Amino acid sequence: MNLSLLFVFFCFFVSASSSEKSFTELIQELSTKVQSTQISKAQKFEPPFKWSEVKGIYPSQIKLNFVGNPLVYEVRKEFEIFDNNMFVTVWVLDSLLTARKFNPDLVNLSEEKILEALQVISAFRDKNINKKSSDSIPAYNFWSQINDNGTWSAFPDNLGMVTADTSSFLDILGTFFDDIFLKSIGKKLEDIANGLTMLSNVFHVPPDFDDSGCNLAVGALLADSNEFPKSKAYWNKLNSNVPGLIDRATRYAYRPFSKDPNQSSIDPRTFFFAYEWIYEQQENNQKSGRNDPITLLPTWVMNLEESRKMAPKGVAMPEYINNVDISVASNFINGILNYIIQSDQDQFSFMNEDFQGLLLNTSNYISWSLSSGRILERPDIAMLYYPSLYNFYWFSSRVCATLNDPKAVRLFGKYPVLKEMKRIWEEASREHSSGQLLALSNESDEFVYWEDFLGLADTGFFGRSDQHPDDRVFSTSVSVNALMDAWGVPTNDSACPVEYHPSTPSKVKIAIQRGVYFLREAVETGDYEFQNAFFSGSIKSSSSVPQFFPANRWESLNGTWSDRPFKGGVIEMVHGVPKKSDYMSWIKNPPNGPIPTFDGFNSDPFPFWNSEPLTYASILASFSKYEALTRC
Repeated sequence: MNLSLLFVFFCFFVSASSSEKSFTELIQELSTKVQSTQISKAQKFEPPFKWSEVKGIYPSQIKLNFVGNPLVYEVRKEFEIFDNNMFVTVWVLDSLLTARKFNPDLVNLSEEKILEALQVISAFRDKNINKKSSDSIPAYNFWSQINDNGTWSAFPDNLGMVTADTSSFLDILGTFFDDIFLKSIGKKLEDIANGLTMLSNVFHVPPDFDDSGCNLAVGALLADSNEFPKSKAYWNKLNSNVPGLIDRATRYAYRPFSKDPNQSSIDPRTFFFAYEWIYEQQENNQKSGRNDPITLLPTWVMNLEESRKMAPKGVAMPEYINNVDISVASNFINGILNYIIQSDQDQFSFMNEDFQGLLLNTSNYISWSLSSGRILERPDIAMLYYPSLYNFYWFSSRVCATLNDPKAVRLFGKYPVLKEMKRIWEEASREHSSGQLLALSNESDEFVYWEDFLGLADTGFFGRSDQHPDDRVFSTSVSVNALMDAWGVPTNDSACPVEYHPSTPSKVKIAIQRGVYFLREAVETGDYEFQNAFFSGSIKSSSSVPQFFPANRWESLNGTWSDRPFKGGVIEMVHGVPKKSDYMSWIKNPPNGPIPTFDGFNSDPFPFWNSEPLTYASILASFSKYEALTRC
């Protein structure tokens, strides 16, 4: 062992020896802390600052990514709107159940609290698809729905209420700024109100494959544990028609070479991100003389025609057109794979050729986004709803871990596509994600940490950099989780449920160890912020405005279309696969000016979602996983 490695381990030994609490103590404390953040009593909306809070939900807030001097920093830090959404609750529940899977003796979960969370999640199940109480198709929305003349429309309750009356909202904001002695910010009030009003209007969204996939993963964890029978039975009752969801995944899949506009039309930002891969697939087909279909999992459980027709009724995709988000796709693939391997069946009617092709194509596409480096060039349009690159690394590495589960391996004979997917996701996670994560890491004393963008563009009053690394803890927690899921192999041994793959590089193990010790320092000292930007709208700056990207078809809500922009043509898209020479000329000479490049997420203010319980849950999952890895 060389001297530098000896020094690293010496630092770890000194740190561990002087620490007041063991990992087992921290795991126990965090499992209690996370569960304690669950809303225990419902609260009605009463302005100015008594938000609607749903019993059983895990808290999150909509905030604004203002950057600048200390006054602006206070606005970002203090201003928030409580948001009752599904994602945070389902993700925190997933993290709690995952932590317990690795250390059941340390993570004591209350079935009453699990049931409360599941009851909350059930309110997000789409009521336009599940028209009767007996319907059980697990298609879920980010927000719960309200009945609007017979159509169920997603409605962000707090955001919707405060933006329903802009003048009232301005009064609320004025009161807020007066309370924190920032009357000089008053000139920004109208911009803030208008921005959040636009967000509220845009987000009358249909169900999505992201929340739906995360729900499947939670169901699989409940099935695997057999420790929460009431929760398992409740989940099964509400989600028994999984084939109904898979039917929609193939029905709404993006098929660029299809002649049907409902299948071959896509958000211009998605096509711009993916065009190299799409043309590569086209050339491969031409060289081989085959006509292999290309299918990718979209974000929304809806197609173009439905979006046009449902928009006047209060349900539509943002920009009225579907897109492909590689984080969303990773979460759905992980969810359906976990559902399959934890099921007591060996045969699945929905595992037909079309759905297997969708899984394989989407896996190859996500792997390409990593191996090509495209994800580092344009994370803003690769992950339209997840500004954090580190989120994606964890989401995708979870798929790698799932495909290495012995329960998945036993299905390779029946479904060879799963074996091929294992190869693809191992290469993506172990060769590409891990390498990128290590390159993005930072070192400080004996620690390794990651940080994203929150607070890194802040300044002092005179314009000099004064950074606030507000997402450092969260970014580190998801990064070490990503590395452990990429290289940790699940086993059938309950005493040793996960172990490092024999080929795990020592630099990966050291990065995990030093990252976990940083998280331990953060939890014990309280010297760091536990904020995150886990979610956002699809437009975060001018660099991600869809109208700035090449398109070849415009439609109105009544179905009129043209290959040129026209009055009333509010839906802009790429239809089919344009000739490569044409598309390259559109990139070189775009009609709306130069295509914007990505210059980070601190160039323009935008709304984002923050949840400290989600940060703590992520740390808990990392501690529990790390404890299991190091004892085996």
